[in-house]
Amino acid sequence: MNPAEGAELPSLTERQARYLDDPEARRMLQLLQEEPIKWRAPIAFDLLSGLRRAELLGLRWQDVDFDTCVLHIVQTSNYVSGSGVYIGTPKTEDSNRHLKVSRTAIMLLLEYKAWQDEMKAKVGDAWEGVFTYR
Repeated sequence: MNPAEGAELPSLTERQARYLDDPEARRMLQLLQEEPIKWRAPIAFDLLSGLRRAELLGLRWQDVDFDTCVLHIVQTSNYVSGSGVYIGTPKTEDSNRHLKVSRTAIMLLLEYKAWQDEMKAKVGDAWEGVFTYR
């Protein structure tokens, strides 16, 4: 016998994702131009690529093909309260994919990588992914 069999389940409300429309995204990119690369790159690249948060945080330099402007989405970086950060697989089988991005997005990554390489020289190998560090 299942003691929870007669329990009334709470109704789940469907959440709608909130996205920036074109004017809002353009305004955000304009405002980011005044920010340091460490803040500008993750936000602007996310706007330009459309990656899910976990995909963005799971991106590694080896997953970026600078010559062909293609990202290889093969892992995610997730956080669970009480357990911490873990590396996982993309949300669905179709989420494991190759994604073509604009030359503008690649140029932003190159600028960010130059800044990151400079920081690595100062702090050692604490950097793990493109937008994450230990």
